[in-house]
Amino acid sequence: MRIIIVRHGESIMNVKTDNGEKLYCGALDIPLSDRGVSDAKKLIDNDYLKDVDKVYSSDLIRAYDTAKYATGREDIIKDKRIRERSLGDFEGRSEETMRQIYPEVYEKAPNGRFRCDFVLKTPTGENYTDVSARIRSFFEDIVTSDDTKIAIFTHMHAIRCMLYVLLGLEKEVVSTLKIPYSTPIVLEGNSIGEFKLVNYELKDLIKVV
Repeated sequence: MRIIIVRHGESIMNVKTDNGEKLYCGALDIPLSDRGVSDAKKLIDNDYLKDVDKVYSSDLIRAYDTAKYATGREDIIKDKRIRERSLGDFEGRSEETMRQIYPEVYEKAPNGRFRCDFVLKTPTGENYTDVSARIRSFFEDIVTSDDTKIAIFTHMHAIRCMLYVLLGLEKEVVSTLKIPYSTPIVLEGNSIGEFKLVNYELKDLIKVV
């Protein structure tokens, strides 16, 4: 089985973050930026995405629109299990505001670790353990022992957890993975935890810190 995983294109919230606005996004339903749309459309000629049997997308608009522009298909299957990691009460709010409301969260994770940890999380939000559980459920439903080829359009933290589940990674590695916009990550295998990367070496996805 071949699985092609693609992070959505740049979103409007990504632009705000890049411009210095410290707003938490999480699972807010934010549309693509103009650049995000442009980059997604360029994927229509990507060889990895040709002739896939099925296309799955997060139910959030930035992932779904990326899938639509990238494949030109109308039969995209939305699945909430592969949406982005929720930041609960923090979503749409600034770091400055949340430090005042929830100082205890920052005391436990002064570097914002709650955004990508298997234990820590925001009030009413998810951690990587929660995300990995729903993603594992998704893959238990779709992984086959044949030559099926599928494409999945989703989000950065969701993709980290997908690689954790499919490749059987150590937890310490997961939060170091860099996931570029609108770039296919291709895996092959027939059993959860035993997939292999096709177009990357794992070291190429690990951030240099």
